[in-house]
Amino acid sequence: MRIAIDARYLSHGLVGGIHTYLKNIMPHIAQQAGERGYEVVFYADTKAKFELESLPPCAQVRLLPYSNKLSSFRHDLFMWKEMAQDKPDLVHFTGNYGFTPHSWKTVITVHDEINLTPLLSIYKGHRKEFTVLWMFAWLHFCTRAAVRQATASSPSLAMPSSKSCAMAAAFRQRRSMWCTTAARQRCAASPTRPR
Repeated sequence: MRIAIDARYLSHGLVGGIHTYLKNIMPHIAQQAGERGYEVVFYADTKAKFELESLPPCAQVRLLPYSNKLSSFRHDLFMWKEMAQDKPDLVHFTGNYGFTPHSWKTVITVHDEINLTPLLSIYKGHRKEFTVLWMFAWLHFCTRAAVRQATASSPSLAMPSSKSCAMAAAFRQRRSMWCTTAARQRCAASPTRPR
């Protein structure tokens, strides 16, 4: 099995939530894939140095050219064409949305509730909502979405449970047995012993 992962958050010189999450979880995904005989292809761009230096032999990095914000937007829409050359069995987008042919198995990590209302509404305390672009991507292209527990419990996440799966945040070192079991049941994942 070949897994393609949009890892551009690790090549943009960012700090903060999703960056920390991906920097912690991606090496483990690559390691687990290698132990199962899978291949992982990370797609990053050349905006900054790719931050994962020590990857197992099963993992490769494909660098996409970055010249400006427009090239990043182009990658948002057409990265699937680059991925198609590697013939992935599963595609993981880490940036709230991802576009692929409908037949592809796709995982989308939703990491923020992004504001649709004017900036003034934020200051007045209105709730944030998902962007139209993300909802369009989910409705038309996504076969499964992985969302963090905090986002999954939000009423603004209007997604049937058959299409979503709550995942614990990567920086949380300890998880209760109940949360881990509940997440596995929602995702129909095979049981493994919690650490």
